[in-house]
Amino acid sequence: MSARLMAMVVEGERGRLYLPPTQEMESVAGQAKPIWRPDIEMPKKHRNFQPPGYGMTSFGDLFTSRQLVALETFSELVQKAHKRVESDAISAGVHGDERSLNAAGNGANAYGEAVEMYLGFALSKAVDRNSSLCVWESSMDRMRGTFGRQALPMTWDYVETNPFAGAGGDIYGTAHSLCEVLDQMTTSLVGYVTQADACTQTLSVADVLRLNRLPEFLHGLKAEFRCWVCGLGHQLLYPPRQIGGNEVMPEFRHQCLVL
Repeated sequence: MSARLMAMVVEGERGRLYLPPTQEMESVAGQAKPIWRPDIEMPKKHRNFQPPGYGMTSFGDLFTSRQLVALETFSELVQKAHKRVESDAISAGVHGDERSLNAAGNGANAYGEAVEMYLGFALSKAVDRNSSLCVWESSMDRMRGTFGRQALPMTWDYVETNPFAGAGGDIYGTAHSLCEVLDQMTTSLVGYVTQADACTQTLSVADVLRLNRLPEFLHGLKAEFRCWVCGLGHQLLYPPRQIGGNEVMPEFRHQCLVL
């Protein structure tokens, strides 16, 4: 499947301008040669994955050559940033603790890993605006990201952004928005993550017990929701004894699963 350049969107003095493309512009776009592309196959015959029905079978097919080259380059730079940040941290006086973040390290190596992780988040956000599934919202005069909804639809006219132009998908913009969140975070609190069976864990028992008031709240908003608090519909997250015994179980299940 091929593509043809239809227009160029540029910034003018009073807003954005639409210019006709030239042969040179189109030839430059075709010169990009990515070294690597994602080769993971997309689900076939799935209503939320439409591109495979048109011959775009792998996730790599969702990107243009220029997009793949840009994303590949950014990915390599994110990995290189780890060593650069670690070296700068040691030069700034941070001790050279070799333990990783996963091993509760708090030295230069762990600091470099943290920065690498957040840069990866920024790149992940940029990917949403750098695929061939991005379309132009004419009413808003802007580009819409890949995930306009929870699906990968087929698009016949797409927008390819410049990742350095300061518009949607710009790598600096995604990193800057991430930094705005980090600037507001406090370092006085320590968080932790645990993995547990949803049917036996006790971390959120109080939250589940409060769910019996959820239907009344949602009805007040006149919303149509389903509160799926069961594991794949097999059973409620907690045994009957944790929510008042077997005698209240049917009513609790009814309130939570059917609104």
